[in-house]
Amino acid sequence: VLDKKGNYYGLISSRCLVDSSKKKVILVDNVAVAYNNAELCIGETDQLSFSVTPADATVKDVEWSVTPSDVASVDANGVLTALKAGNATVRAAAKDASGKFAEFQIIVYNVVEDMELTGNAEMKVGDSQMLKLNVKTENTKESFTWTSSDVTVATVNNGVVTAVKAGSATITVTTEDGGHTATCT
Repeated sequence: VLDKKGNYYGLISSRCLVDSSKKKVILVDNVAVAYNNAELCIGETDQLSFSVTPADATVKDVEWSVTPSDVASVDANGVLTALKAGNATVRAAAKDASGKFAEFQIIVYNVVEDMELTGNAEMKVGDSQMLKLNVKTENTKESFTWTSSDVTVATVNNGVVTAVKAGSATITVTTEDGGHTATCT
């Protein structure tokens, strides 16, 4: 009972306070990862991204990891860096208590360090030959660009040289990254 002065009289009872401002924890039910390239050369990077559902999940962040960690690394911002040749699994795990994650496989290749181009230096007009490209670095995934110093004398298409007219031309093969070349005259 409350009197006119604001004093309570009567029985004392216990009560439980409920804070209705606390929200229900909503766990992640799915993690999805997006990447640009699952095949990288040592030193290359890829920007990863992720999404979680439901959209109203309480914690919407992931923890990135790579196994084995000596093949590649990934930072907290999702930047994946290729470290050494091999296969690895990249994982994005929800930071809540849901246990949900997404993962994908990557392959890391060596960068071409040495290569040699050989073929018959003398050709008759109209003849074609396939030049031999010897890449001396193992476990590479490199694309090459072929060029001729004088396309009126000799043309080249993916290593096949065709003599167009008498003269001299240098055939050059260059790694996709431009880091290494080999020539044949």
